[in-house]
Amino acid sequence: MPATFRQIITFSVGKYVDGRSSEISVHEEAIAQLSQPLRAIAIKDFENGPEVWPNVNRGTFERLAQFAYTGDYTVPKPLRRRAVEDVQEAVENEPSS
Repeated sequence: MPATFRQIITFSVGKYVDGRSSEISVHEEAIAQLSQPLRAIAIKDFENGPEVWPNVNRGTFERLAQFAYTGDYTVPKPLRRRAVEDVQEAVENEPSS
Protein backbone atom coordinates (compact mmCIF):
# COMPACT_ATOMS: atom_id res chain seq x y z
CA MET A 1 0.00 0.00 0.00
CA PRO A 2 1.39 3.47 -0.85
CA ALA A 3 2.35 5.81 1.97
CA THR A 4 -0.26 8.26 3.19
CA PHE A 5 0.45 11.96 3.03
CA ARG A 6 1.00 12.04 6.79
CA GLN A 7 3.59 9.30 6.46
CA ILE A 8 5.44 11.20 3.75
CA ILE A 9 6.15 14.31 5.83
CA THR A 10 8.03 14.10 9.09
CA PHE A 11 6.49 15.47 12.25
CA SER A 12 8.63 16.64 15.12
CA VAL A 13 6.52 17.91 17.99
CA GLY A 14 8.08 20.79 19.86
CA LYS A 15 6.84 23.55 22.13
CA TYR A 16 7.33 27.23 21.51
CA VAL A 17 6.78 29.98 24.02
CA ASP A 18 3.00 29.81 23.75
CA GLY A 19 3.09 26.04 24.43
CA ARG A 20 0.65 25.28 21.58
CA SER A 21 2.78 25.16 18.44
CA SER A 22 3.94 22.04 16.66
CA GLU A 23 6.90 21.85 14.33
CA ILE A 24 6.30 20.28 10.94
CA SER A 25 9.25 19.50 8.67
CA VAL A 26 8.77 20.03 4.94
CA HIS A 27 11.16 20.41 2.02
CA GLU A 28 12.10 24.03 1.32
CA GLU A 29 11.29 23.78 -2.39
CA ALA A 30 7.84 22.28 -1.75
CA ILE A 31 6.73 25.51 -0.06
CA ALA A 32 8.94 27.86 -2.10
CA GLN A 33 7.46 26.80 -5.44
CA LEU A 34 3.96 27.96 -4.44
CA SER A 35 4.60 31.73 -4.64
CA GLN A 36 7.31 34.39 -4.42
CA PRO A 37 6.28 35.49 -0.88
CA LEU A 38 6.36 31.86 0.31
CA ARG A 39 9.73 31.40 -1.44
CA ALA A 40 11.14 34.33 0.56
CA ILE A 41 9.75 32.88 3.80
CA ALA A 42 10.98 29.35 3.04
CA ILE A 43 14.50 30.48 2.19
CA LYS A 44 14.66 32.63 5.34
CA ASP A 45 13.34 29.73 7.46
CA PHE A 46 15.89 27.26 6.19
CA GLU A 47 18.72 29.73 6.78
CA ASN A 48 17.61 30.92 10.24
CA GLY A 49 15.78 27.92 11.67
CA PRO A 50 12.04 27.31 12.01
CA GLU A 51 9.60 30.13 11.36
CA VAL A 52 6.71 30.41 13.77
CA TRP A 53 3.38 31.22 12.12
CA PRO A 54 1.29 32.03 15.23
CA ASN A 55 -1.93 32.67 13.26
CA VAL A 56 -1.82 29.40 11.28
CA ASN A 57 -3.07 26.27 13.03
CA ARG A 58 -1.58 22.83 12.46
CA GLY A 59 -4.44 21.63 10.24
CA THR A 60 -4.15 24.62 7.92
CA PHE A 61 -0.39 24.19 7.59
CA GLU A 62 -0.82 20.46 6.93
CA ARG A 63 -3.20 21.29 4.08
CA LEU A 64 -0.73 23.87 2.70
CA ALA A 65 2.04 21.26 2.77
CA GLN A 66 -0.29 18.66 1.26
CA PHE A 67 -1.08 21.06 -1.59
CA ALA A 68 2.62 21.84 -2.05
CA TYR A 69 3.45 18.15 -2.45
CA THR A 70 0.40 16.85 -4.29
CA GLY A 71 -1.36 19.80 -5.96
CA ASP A 72 -4.51 19.06 -3.96
CA TYR A 73 -5.62 19.16 -0.33
CA THR A 74 -8.22 17.63 1.95
CA VAL A 75 -11.10 20.01 2.59
CA PRO A 76 -11.71 20.34 6.34
CA LYS A 77 -15.05 19.39 7.80
CA PRO A 78 -17.23 22.49 8.31
CA LEU A 79 -17.82 23.74 11.82
CA ARG A 80 -21.10 22.70 13.31
CA ARG A 81 -23.54 25.61 13.35
CA ARG A 82 -24.05 25.51 17.12
CA ALA A 83 -20.32 25.78 17.76
CA VAL A 84 -20.16 28.93 15.62
CA GLU A 85 -23.12 30.43 17.49
CA ASP A 86 -21.46 29.60 20.85
CA VAL A 87 -18.30 31.42 19.82
CA GLN A 88 -20.29 34.45 18.64
CA GLU A 89 -22.25 34.47 21.90
CA ALA A 90 -19.04 34.27 23.94
CA VAL A 91 -17.55 37.21 22.01
CA GLU A 92 -20.70 39.30 22.44
CA ASN A 93 -20.82 38.59 26.18
CA GLU A 94 -17.13 39.31 26.74
CA PRO A 95 -16.62 42.27 29.08
CA SER A 96 -15.26 45.33 27.31
CA SER A 97 -12.06 46.89 28.56
